[in-house]
Amino acid sequence: MKDFLFTLAVLLVVARVFGEVARKLHQPAVLGELTAGLLLGPSFLGWLAPSLQSDLFGPSETLPRLTTLSVCFLLAVTGLEIDLPLIGRRARTAAWLSGGGLLVPLALGFGWGWLMPEALRGNHERFLVASFVAVALAISAIPVVATVLLELGALRTPLGQLILAAAMLDDAVGWILLSVVAGFAQRGSGLDFDTVQIVFLTLSTLAVSLTVGPRWMSRFVGWSNSRDPGPRSQLSLFLLCMILASCFTEWIGLEPGFGAFLLGVVAGQSRRFSHQVLETVELMTVSFFSPLFFATAGLKVDLPSILQHPIWLYTLSLVVVASVGKFLGCYLGGKAVGLARSESLVVGAGLNPRGAMGVIVATLGLKLGVIETQLYSMLVAMALITSLLAPPILRYLLGKLETTEPSPSHSFSAGIRRILLPTAGGTNSRLAASMLDAVSGGRELELTTLKVGNEPGGPILSPKSPTLHVKTLHRKLSGSVEETVLDEAHLDYHLVVLGAGQLEGVVDRILQATPCPTLVVRGPSQAENEFRPRSILLPVVGSQYSRHAVDLCAWWARTYASQITLLHVIPPEGDQEMFLPDTYHQSRRDFAERLLDGCADLLRRDGLTTDTLILEHIWPEKAIVEELNGKYDLVIMGTNMEPLSGRAYLGHCVEHVLQNADPTVMVLSSS
Repeated sequence: MKDFLFTLAVLLVVARVFGEVARKLHQPAVLGELTAGLLLGPSFLGWLAPSLQSDLFGPSETLPRLTTLSVCFLLAVTGLEIDLPLIGRRARTAAWLSGGGLLVPLALGFGWGWLMPEALRGNHERFLVASFVAVALAISAIPVVATVLLELGALRTPLGQLILAAAMLDDAVGWILLSVVAGFAQRGSGLDFDTVQIVFLTLSTLAVSLTVGPRWMSRFVGWSNSRDPGPRSQLSLFLLCMILASCFTEWIGLEPGFGAFLLGVVAGQSRRFSHQVLETVELMTVSFFSPLFFATAGLKVDLPSILQHPIWLYTLSLVVVASVGKFLGCYLGGKAVGLARSESLVVGAGLNPRGAMGVIVATLGLKLGVIETQLYSMLVAMALITSLLAPPILRYLLGKLETTEPSPSHSFSAGIRRILLPTAGGTNSRLAASMLDAVSGGRELELTTLKVGNEPGGPILSPKSPTLHVKTLHRKLSGSVEETVLDEAHLDYHLVVLGAGQLEGVVDRILQATPCPTLVVRGPSQAENEFRPRSILLPVVGSQYSRHAVDLCAWWARTYASQITLLHVIPPEGDQEMFLPDTYHQSRRDFAERLLDGCADLLRRDGLTTDTLILEHIWPEKAIVEELNGKYDLVIMGTNMEPLSGRAYLGHCVEHVLQNADPTVMVLSSS
């Protein structure tokens, strides 16, 4: 045990150090962690000091068990990142892109695995080896995809969201296929009763998990909270459910990681687990289990063998087949739904990195004895190379597309018909109701004001517009105030409006779990008899939620004939990291000009008076507040919920403006 703990410490320290080095070089930490394993493995340490390497990382029964637990944590966190509503919103296009991006790599990967030399396959059954290669080439790595898109400023663009939705579908279907293939490996690949049973149990488990699973999980968490509230009990419950789900899928003949993956999906959709608990799980995974898993995976890579001729040629051909499969598949899928060729290529580049997911597939194949160490090393190399190629290829293709410019293809405000306004009768709620009354002219809107518990039951609005239909509900407490509000909010509302001066208490908890876009309205510091904003400041950043704010601003500006000023803040020249090129500041200004001009063109086409403004400031939130300074009646900001916060964190910029701005502030959270 003493030797094992020392081995664990060495792995963790070296993996964390190399992971941080990779981050400094703007690469995913997993690349550094795998590199740490390579250096500690037979490829380097084994060559320099074979006896030391053998003493530290020789055969062990405990390390493989820790690897299995690490896989469960990694896949549970991957499941938490699956956003089913996002997939649902882009279902048809994402399905075609994901289908092409899965089927073509599956076919090419299976063909490559079927035709590979017998020396690479060993004595293993050709069908199973080819199947594992096919799955490794078919999946994508959601964390790598999301990180690259975020660094390029394209995560919240329509195309970025489409890539993310397709990647989620890729992973979900990929892990189903992997579980089936793993079941074949354990029971044989012939078409017999056991094979049919594996497929049936996989599909049944998936169907139950995605339909009634979130509802059951919510009730279970609610029952647990009523008896032992707090994050500690929720964390224990999550870990227990993850272990039981892994045991169940292993018992029915599937991989235990598949159960952890489904548990992550269910927990992420149930909305009853607090962000603090999910953040804790992710932090445990990122800081402990992920470095250990990938360092251990690197230990098994036989680098000298894949650098020999002709193995390096086979490795190169595997990378080419993997990349061609994704690009060709996404091109064909995009063509079927009318995407431009350049957009389809961007999706292909976004889905091409295999990252951690490719390493996990290779590790499972090695653990099950389906592939040999040499092929395992080639699959890991393929996962690394495709991940390293993703940023420069995406940067080039996105530069051709200029995807950061706004797209007029969808109007956010046009989809708003049913609005929920929880209220205790305060001035902010009354201001929000009167503004909704004003903008409802010419459009049928249904506004439901919700009173909870012992709040006064009188109306907060006598509508002037005949197209605004106001309904007042009075609900008894069902658990807590926020749970009562959220129960109502799940009844197909398009927008929840909260009149609030600060993001605390009930407002905080509603923001964390609301199922639809939420608009927070905070009135001016000095009361006004009638609010008619003549000038609106609209900060924009080129994201999806920022475009929603532009559309919402146009809705208000049309009603009040307001003057709009579009604002974008960039860092001052010289205030940048030493590793960035000298042209960085000018490229940021060019981006700001393109962004503002694109938004302004859309608003001007709608007949709205619009100006643009670029400010240089190290703190965007302070620049916005200083610019307001009595010049504007209203500031509208778009934002999204930060997923790794234990509270309703909407970003430093938004919260600073909400607390310090004098005029009316409207914050639209539409993630």
